[in-house]
Order: sequence, then structure tokens, then C-alpha cells
Amino acid sequence: MFGSIQDVEIDGRGEIYVLDRLSSAIIVFDSTGTILAELGGEGDGPLEFRLPVAFDLLENGTLVVEELGGALKLFERHGPQFEFLGRTMIASFARDMCALGNRVFAESGFSSYEGLVAEYAPDSSTPVRSFGDGYAFGSELTRMQMNHGSLACLSGSDRVAFGFRTQPRVDLYSSAGKRLWTAGVADYVQGWTLEAPPEEGGTVATPRPPSEWLFGLRPFYGDHLIAVYNRQMSSTSEEGSRTYLVDASTGWGALIGVDLERIVAIGGSMYVTMPRGLYPRLRVWHLDAAASG
Repeated sequence: MFGSIQDVEIDGRGEIYVLDRLSSAIIVFDSTGTILAELGGEGDGPLEFRLPVAFDLLENGTLVVEELGGALKLFERHGPQFEFLGRTMIASFARDMCALGNRVFAESGFSSYEGLVAEYAPDSSTPVRSFGDGYAFGSELTRMQMNHGSLACLSGSDRVAFGFRTQPRVDLYSSAGKRLWTAGVADYVQGWTLEAPPEEGGTVATPRPPSEWLFGLRPFYGDHLIAVYNRQMSSTSEEGSRTYLVDASTGWGALIGVDLERIVAIGGSMYVTMPRGLYPRLRVWHLDAAASG
């Protein structure tokens, strides 16, 4: 059914929103797989997307979709239909975003190592603030490569986590931009980033394997994070995954599973995983009251 799954979210009613990157569409399901609503298609129209990379739902129910290149598109859902509310250009070249209340936090995606995360009101192109520091060496292309990552907003505690895609590091910030802790992954397999000199074109390559990279970072109920890393040790070995549970109060965590199905969304009394296989697909899991409470 999916061409390429880019992002998944669960709303307050337990409905599952899926961003299919290949078709540039968002599809809404219930937990049985029944399609409830669809939005998108490739294009520049009000109900279309040009390279959508991430989305989230604001506290007031507004759907915010981020397009690669720096645009937020806002929608209000009415049953199976979506109403276009507006489009805001932002100073970002991001690949991920998350929402706290009615605020948007976007990965900046720029080469600067100062200001990895920018906060926006969804109807304003001027960031409220930017914060976070990262890899500060090498060329502009190298810094862009090293400073991409995943965002997770912990709505219950008004904090924002940033995990570096190609570094064993997760930072937690207050929503005002104060860094609260930095956590590392002890058994991480660091891949290579090769930078050619300017006279040879200044290109950046990331040959694999062996290497490891952050697949996704998700808030887990009250005060925890789930971090999923992909790992490949050789060109002939299969790609595996490692799942960590992190205490957002302290930054301490532990490996909870190797080669588990990759968790892509958590909400209410269920979570969604992406099984490995030839075709993109999702699996919905229901938690019992003790686990979700």
C-alpha cells in the first residue's frame, strides 16, 4: 500500500497518520487498517506537497506538514476531508520536526553548528528562537551531513530532544533552549565521513559499512524516549536494529532489544512498528492498561 514510509503519528483518538514520501501523501487509518482520510499528491497546489519530509499535530488539532526547502503547510481535518489553512516559509532545510502545544520545533538543517533547532509559531516565518550546538569542523557540506538528526517533543514536560543521525549523541533541551543533558551510545559503530579537498570538488561521501545511524527518536509516554538505531557491519551482512529506552529526566538508558521491529509511533494505548521486508508496511500493537498507565 505504501511506496515509502517517511513519518508516522498517532492522534488523541488513536487514529494513525502516515506520510508516504513516494506519493507525497498523508493517509489516515484506524487501528484495523481502514482508511479514514487522505491528503496530498505531488504538486504545488494547496492540497498537494512538494517533497514532504515530516509532520505533526498541534494541540488544537491542526496538521502541520514540513516540505524540504523550508515551508510549513497547515490543514484542518473535517472527517475524510482536509481544509488548507495556509503556508509559511521558514528559514530551514530540515528533515524532521515535532510539536509542543501549538509550537513547531524544526531541525535547522544548515551548516552552522550553533542553532540546530529552531522554534516557530506555525503562522510566522521568523523563528522565536534557535538553540543547540553540534559538529563544528570541516566544510559546510560536512557540517550539514554531521548535524542532521531526529527530533522528539515531550509534551508532558515541555522539552525537546535532538538525536544526531550519524553520531552517538542525544541532547535534551528545555523548550526555551537550555540544554539539560547529553547522552552517548556506548556500543555505537561510528561510520566514515570522507571529505574531498576543495581543489577536488569538496564533495562529502559516507561509505558504508560498517556503520550505525539513528533511524528515529520518539517520546515514550510520560518521561522517556525510544531511540532506534540501524546497524550494518559488512557489505554482505543484513541491516539490523538496536532499540534503547532513555530516561528523559537523567539521560540514562539501556539497550532493550536487538532486531526488534522498529518503533515509528507511540500514542495512547498503542504503538506502531515497521517490520523489515521488501515492501513498506506497518504493524499496530495494543498495550494493556498496566503498560500504558
